[in-house]
Amino acid sequence: MKMLVYIDEYLTIQYDKNRLEMIIEWRKASARLLNKNIARRFMLIASAIKKYRPKYVFSNFEDMVYSRIWGEENLFYHNIHSVMINSGVEKFAYIKSNDKITKVLFDQLLYNSELKKVEMKNFKNPEEAEKWLLQEQAINKFNGKFAISA
Repeated sequence: MKMLVYIDEYLTIQYDKNRLEMIIEWRKASARLLNKNIARRFMLIASAIKKYRPKYVFSNFEDMVYSRIWGEENLFYHNIHSVMINSGVEKFAYIKSNDKITKVLFDQLLYNSELKKVEMKNFKNPEEAEKWLLQEQAINKFNGKFAISA
């Protein structure tokens, strides 16, 4: 069952306790956000990850437009990466932005991040991402039903 953690016209954060999954969705209105407001939302995400300690994080950047803060994004992006690692996030799935500048920027940020310690993959749609994130959980659930004896 998904619980709403935060919502506004730019961002939605949900947490699914049963799946240990955090779902983050950015909206097109994010194009209107300036540096401190984007940073504030990334800090909200970091706080939610610290509080709920999800094993899996899905972020949909598809509608995000992120073009006003060149040069300062590493400050808060480094923080959220550290929080993900320290909170025990195992997998991070994401959908790239449709905006070309945002896509390039996020590719650079993710490539240079400390998230290399977290299994990370991008997808074309949320269904594929969800399947990948939760495949290990499904295997563990299946294995738990059957005991193998020699």
